[in-house]
Amino acid sequence: MQAALSGKVIIVTGAGQGIGHAIAEGLLAAGASVVLGDLRAPELAGLPADRTLGVAMDVTDAAMVAAAVAACLERFGRLDGLVNNAGLYSGILHRGFEDVGAEEWMRVMLVNTLGVHLCCQAVAPELRLSRGAIVNISSAVAFKGSPGLSHYAASKGAVVTYTRTIAKELGKDGVRVNSVAPGFTISDGILGSGRNDLEARKAAAQASRCLPRDQDPEDVVGSVVFLLSDAARAITGQTLVVDGGVVLH
Repeated sequence: MQAALSGKVIIVTGAGQGIGHAIAEGLLAAGASVVLGDLRAPELAGLPADRTLGVAMDVTDAAMVAAAVAACLERFGRLDGLVNNAGLYSGILHRGFEDVGAEEWMRVMLVNTLGVHLCCQAVAPELRLSRGAIVNISSAVAFKGSPGLSHYAASKGAVVTYTRTIAKELGKDGVRVNSVAPGFTISDGILGSGRNDLEARKAAAQASRCLPRDQDPEDVVGSVVFLLSDAARAITGQTLVVDGGVVLH
């Protein structure tokens, strides 16, 4: 993967920590220049200064998303890819669907679905010029279901369907759109969530996998790099599940 993305410029949302930050580091290692977006502009310590830009980016705010794209173009002069990683998960309370109120439901949908939509809209004109690619981060729960997470599962299922739809719309312009669906990943957000059932959840995840081990953010990186690279030039509208072998299809 060392030079798979040499010369490419890619925006990663939710890149302040966890899976998003690991993806940004992986893209940099593959030769890309990366715009790291998050609610607060991410720290860039230890990253190559000439190929990184940190921006404040609330993905539910169309004006902030547009400003992030404009900052990318001002700094790097082009845009070749987008990774829609920003989303709500670690702070979501597990509860039966009958106990999920409208406000909580819409809070999850706002970030996990509208945020993806606004970012795709904002980058589409530039990706048509560069014949670039989008990777949306979904979740394995979209395929297997997850009791207590009806709102989250629904939002990530929507990401899969949205990915398939805009892949068909953008394909004529040479733009590819795919998604990656991670399983339960031990990210910074999970570790900092303060939940007292973490060990039990880790054990349950391991027991359900063909590969019985914890999954960390770096496990997701290779799939994203591949789907953004020319090695995947004939792949679009697909979802790659990265969960250690829980969802098999």
